[in-house]
Amino acid sequence: MLIEIKIPPAVEEILNVFYEHGEEAYIVGGCVRDSIMGKKPKDWDITTSATPLQIKAFFPKTVDTGIKHGTVTVLHKKEAIEVTTFRVDGQYEDHRRPKTVNFTKSLKEDVARRDFTVNAMAYAPQTGLIDYFQGQADLKKKCIRCVGRAEERFEEDALRMMRAIRFAAALDFQIEADTARAIRTKKRLIQAVSQERIRIEFVKTLYSEHPEYLGYFEKYGLMPFFLPEISLPTESESFFYQVLRRIPAEGLARLSAFFGCLGNGKETAAQVKKILKRMTFDNHSLSVVTSVVKQGGLVWQKDDYFFRKCLSQFGAEVTEILLEIGAAKGQFSMSEMAEYLERAKTAPLNITDLAINGRDLIALGMDEGKAIGHSLKLLLEVVLQEPEKNTKDQLIAVLSEINSRSVE
Repeated sequence: MLIEIKIPPAVEEILNVFYEHGEEAYIVGGCVRDSIMGKKPKDWDITTSATPLQIKAFFPKTVDTGIKHGTVTVLHKKEAIEVTTFRVDGQYEDHRRPKTVNFTKSLKEDVARRDFTVNAMAYAPQTGLIDYFQGQADLKKKCIRCVGRAEERFEEDALRMMRAIRFAAALDFQIEADTARAIRTKKRLIQAVSQERIRIEFVKTLYSEHPEYLGYFEKYGLMPFFLPEISLPTESESFFYQVLRRIPAEGLARLSAFFGCLGNGKETAAQVKKILKRMTFDNHSLSVVTSVVKQGGLVWQKDDYFFRKCLSQFGAEVTEILLEIGAAKGQFSMSEMAEYLERAKTAPLNITDLAINGRDLIALGMDEGKAIGHSLKLLLEVVLQEPEKNTKDQLIAVLSEINSRSVE
């Protein structure tokens, strides 16, 4: 069947510039794969016979993205398109990157260095689809297969083992038998990959439409080398993956639910904190996820004060994530809890929301220091229980009552 891909005008204009200069140029990789599958590509990448210096000469606005490896970003009509010269990778070092890169005039040599057949297809309006490694057939079979010998591909770049699983999750494909065998054989090489790169592929898999593919990290023996603390189920319909699928693939709820598999409470939160630091998660993710894990055993009550207390102690983000996870586990429906949550959000929840402050207390004759903070905390607890008391006069009266009781 003849494949015709609708290329955005800005990308097509860039291709035409190369043709006018007598060079070959094709869209390549994920944009071709996604277009054939009827999906809208996120990025459009071009590969060309032109050298990086020629690319820079052909276009007035360029950025040297990775010029040593042949990549130049062309800025055209508010679009930034990565253009890479046909290349052949030299010997790899550290199981991650080639020591040298040699430019070539052969498209076939260029796509032969790519990871998987479904990512090794090229397309140009004049030539149509160019598919040297049966990527289109693998799309129809719904399988992820390495270009060439799988063991060699993973020896070159060990991260490709995680990428195979991530692409399977993103596309809902199976991993072809030889490729799967090679992952099992070469699994130890994942230790050569940085924690940052591992985290990126792990998170992309977790946040895909099919987080149950995380089980492949366990099935193929990769987990002990980057997350030895966790043993994942390999059955796609296990309750763990059902819960993950029910949680939206945005924010930190799904990540929190994942680490919730270790349990909950203070000690577990401390363990999760160490893991997140090791995997180079940012400080905000670290703070939120550990807070959720710490409070993971919370028993929800349909009570306005309870919701105000949660928002005050944990903050809105953590409280909402705890609710999302509880709903995903079938403990209650979000609609049941929504009215309590929304009502609680309108109440005074923090010391800064009080109708009285430290300066007011000093003016009333209170000594500066710890007593001020302690008094404000007591007043906040009163207001959390009875929000209507959040007026200056009523809070002064409450404080007087507290002080008189303490004198007695």
